[in-house]
Amino acid sequence: MDKPRRVVKTLACLVGAMTGTTTLLGWIDPSHPVPSEVLAPGELVLLARSVVGDPGRIDVDQWEEVEVTTASGPTRAGRLLAARSGPIPYHFHIDAAGRPVHTSRWQEQQAVWPGSKVVRIEVANRGAGLPWSAAQMRCVQVVVSVLNEVLGGSETGLPVRWGNVGSGGSGLFHPEGKAPFEPL
Repeated sequence: MDKPRRVVKTLACLVGAMTGTTTLLGWIDPSHPVPSEVLAPGELVLLARSVVGDPGRIDVDQWEEVEVTTASGPTRAGRLLAARSGPIPYHFHIDAAGRPVHTSRWQEQQAVWPGSKVVRIEVANRGAGLPWSAAQMRCVQVVVSVLNEVLGGSETGLPVRWGNVGSGGSGLFHPEGKAPFEPL
């Protein structure tokens, strides 16, 4: 009679331990990505230079202007993976964490539209009504600066055209009316 009772206690402890472990792992949830840290200014410059690439392989005469636009809808990690291949209408994408990635169009030095001499940068839409984050705004500024270094624009740099930066949200705007940003 003592043996069945011991088996029941052992099974109860095993079920309790498994349930507790499952609950703990569900609470920790290792499948969620760890929030990325904000890049230090020097790290962002190095990342932007690596994303823009080697000046020797870039056709400097092909590019005359930069256009910055906001993604038409919320972006997901899958879209970032797709940004590396396929016919996507931009050369660079800046994700919600303010990290740039180049597309196959930039790698192959292809214009977005036939005859276009515009380098197109798309900034992730963080959701309806949300302005660009400070990290996204900083990343746009750094990528445009690196493009100006590589493409050798005039003293004032390549002209920057701000596309639909205000659409998808009613955020605050740059003091010169150029691009949305979050208040400090």
